[in-house]
Amino acid sequence: MEKLGFFKKLSIQLRTEGILPFARYTEDNYFLLEDGTVVDIMQIVAKDLQNCSEQDVQYDFAKHWKFHKLNSEDYKIIGMNFPCDLTEQKRYWKKKLEITKNPYLQNWQKKTLGQLEWLEKNRTKREFYLMFYTENSIEHREFILRNLQIMSSGQEELLKECTYEKKIQVLYKLANQNMCISK
Repeated sequence: MEKLGFFKKLSIQLRTEGILPFARYTEDNYFLLEDGTVVDIMQIVAKDLQNCSEQDVQYDFAKHWKFHKLNSEDYKIIGMNFPCDLTEQKRYWKKKLEITKNPYLQNWQKKTLGQLEWLEKNRTKREFYLMFYTENSIEHREFILRNLQIMSSGQEELLKECTYEKKIQVLYKLANQNMCISK
């Protein structure tokens, strides 16, 4: 009982609203801080550099270099692990397993289903996000348009906007780093 009294005496804010500086989420899909600063999150699209040509790697490097030169202090790159969601694939193989009459194919399908369950339990998906700050909504829109133009030129886009749900997932994971994000 002494411990509870001790915590009551402390003026600790135990709610997330008291800890995070966000004032609100606007209709234009960004967060507004209490001081009027705009914060937003975009997803960095990762590529398989080992299977790309040298020219593609050099081109993407040049796009990243130009992005950094234009925005050297306005952003943070966040790397996160999310659990793999293989629900659709498992549902497909379960349905195939129910339909199949051939015992050889059934064993193969059970093995595939077991591999999917193992992957879902033991593997994570690595994702990268760009959290950036601007002074107001006009600069925010300019930042997005300028950088989408830089990072989306060429064959593949390297930066894309996130949905509200994804932004909330990223913020939740940032605030609760020991928690696992569920599907």
